[in-house]
Amino acid sequence: FGRAAIKVSLHDDGGTAYGGVDTSVMRTWFISLTAGRFAPDFENSIAVMALENEGVVEISGFASHITAGSVREDLMQLISFEVVALDPLFFESIPEVTGDGILEFETALNVNGKTAIK
Repeated sequence: FGRAAIKVSLHDDGGTAYGGVDTSVMRTWFISLTAGRFAPDFENSIAVMALENEGVVEISGFASHITAGSVREDLMQLISFEVVALDPLFFESIPEVTGDGILEFETALNVNGKTAIK
């Protein structure tokens, strides 16, 4: 971050013969640079519970306040969640989180207990 000065003049090929002027006055611009590359982020405050043999489960609001980073990055970048099931035997389909924060998965038949996703 910081501030950069840029000096510019304009020059033509008309030459300076007979009192001609071929270069403009030097002009200065300043550009302020601010930090703009931030890691994507989200919040999660929902505990997930599903019943044995429940089948397809969708939990809205699982992830909230989803951002791609800075405001500028939010407008230019697509984001996606990477979900890892620490015990995939609990699931018929591995959990996924959609771009708008919905957790989706399908429970395995006749399996119960506790597992984690990250």
